[in-house]
Amino acid sequence: MPYVTAVDIICGVDRFDINIKLWGNLWTDLASLAEVFFVGTVAGLIEDVLYATLNTGVPLVFNSFTKASDGYLPLAIVPNWILDWETPLPFEVTTSNIQVGIRGLAFDKLIGEEEPAVAIPDMPAHLNTRTEGYQTYISTYSIDSIVGSFLECASLKFWVNSASIPDAAPFDLTTTTLNAFLPGILSYYGAGLPVDVRVQFFELG
Repeated sequence: MPYVTAVDIICGVDRFDINIKLWGNLWTDLASLAEVFFVGTVAGLIEDVLYATLNTGVPLVFNSFTKASDGYLPLAIVPNWILDWETPLPFEVTTSNIQVGIRGLAFDKLIGEEEPAVAIPDMPAHLNTRTEGYQTYISTYSIDSIVGSFLECASLKFWVNSASIPDAAPFDLTTTTLNAFLPGILSYYGAGLPVDVRVQFFELG
C-alpha cells in the first residue's frame, strides 16, 4: 500500500493579493496606517495553515485511510464484492507527470480471492508517444477478476425481445439471426420467427 509523506513544501502568499480596508472613526483611520503590518500577519497565518495542511494533514488522512483499509476496498454497489489493491512500486514523480501502478484483484468475500487464468502483463504507466495529460491503462488480469467476481456476487437477469429492438437497428431478433449462436433453432422452429431471450445468472452472492 502507498504511504504518503510531504517533501519540499513551499507556501508563498503574495502580500499584494491581500487588501485590508478599515472604515469608521478616527481610530480606524489611525489603524489603517498599520495596514501593511496587518497584511503581513494575515499572509503569515494563511501560509502556516497551508503548510500544516499539506505537511501534516493530507498525509495523515491518506495514510490513516490506507492503514484502516488494509489494502481492501469494498465495491459498495454489490454486497460482498471486494477489491484487493496494492502499489508494488512507489509513485514516480517527474517534472512532467506523476505515475503509479496499481495491482487490483476483485473477488467475492464469501468465496475468497481467485487468481484469473491470465498472467499479469507488463503495463505502461505513461506513454510519451501520447499527448493526453491523463493516461490510464487496465490489464486483462483486472478485467477478468472484475467480471468473474461480479457474476459471483450479483444476480444478473434481463429480457430481450423483438418488440424492444428499434426499427432502425441493423438486425432482427429472429430464429434466423440467432441460429449462428444457437445452432438448430432455425430447423426446429422455422425461419424468421421472432424470439424473446431471457438471460439470467444465479450465483453465490
